[in-house]
Amino acid sequence: MSLNRPVPKNAEPVRVAIVERDARRARALAHAASLVLTPAPVILAKVSLAELESEHGADLVVLTQLGVSERSVVTRLARDTAMLLLADASEESARRFVEWGIQDVLPFSSIEGEDFGRAVRLGLVRSRRERELRRMALVDELTRLYNRRGFLLVAQERLASLLRRKAPAVLAYLDLDGMKRINDTFGHEAGDRALVTLADAMRRSFRASDVLGRIGGDEFVALAEDASRADTLLMEARLRRRLSETVAESVETSVGWAILDPERPASLQELLGAADRSMYLAKRRGRFRVV
Repeated sequence: MSLNRPVPKNAEPVRVAIVERDARRARALAHAASLVLTPAPVILAKVSLAELESEHGADLVVLTQLGVSERSVVTRLARDTAMLLLADASEESARRFVEWGIQDVLPFSSIEGEDFGRAVRLGLVRSRRERELRRMALVDELTRLYNRRGFLLVAQERLASLLRRKAPAVLAYLDLDGMKRINDTFGHEAGDRALVTLADAMRRSFRASDVLGRIGGDEFVALAEDASRADTLLMEARLRRRLSETVAESVETSVGWAILDPERPASLQELLGAADRSMYLAKRRGRFRVV
């Protein structure tokens, strides 16, 4: 393998997940990856794809076994991650795995040659390009939060993971109050600034791992994992404080909450419906308005 590759300026190390139970083979895969990637990659040792999926973090997944039962998890991971299978697979099996989202299928012995390095580097380039195109299609241009399609897609995946782990979560439904008044009084540019202000306040009020979206003209949502009803008071107080710190036109919002109880599973649509009803109740009562 050629090691004389230019190092991109300010390049971040690639996170490579090795999904292999055999320690010797895992070490061999980690060594091979370190030879073809610059700077040296961060190696994540995993024993299963399910374990990897719960952590959301690898740029490249290298695995040596793949079963039919793992199709769904491969399909989900492959949306954001380059995946390389090193196994002696028939052309028919390899074609099936590629249809699932695997970038390439090579024999394990390829780690000693240039084919492995080329597959890794091209897979990462293709994956990053597809990730950027997907991000552009799923992100609201004005607020840079997920749009409706993006939120529903990502939140559904997170919800499935939460239900498997039997973990709690909360879903917030926010409505920017007086949007028509802002537009009519100050103009549509002021309305856009109010939307951006609320989006920025949400980013600073929720955790980086939470899923935030603008799903309508003045309607926003947030899915917070591993959170309970008690956490909603802290989140709401934090949002109130963030909005009060802005110097833009007065921005007010009504907030409704839905709680995911791991003992009583609910669908994403059910949670959205419950939070939406709670938000309208708050709006009618004039309560939980963040000023």
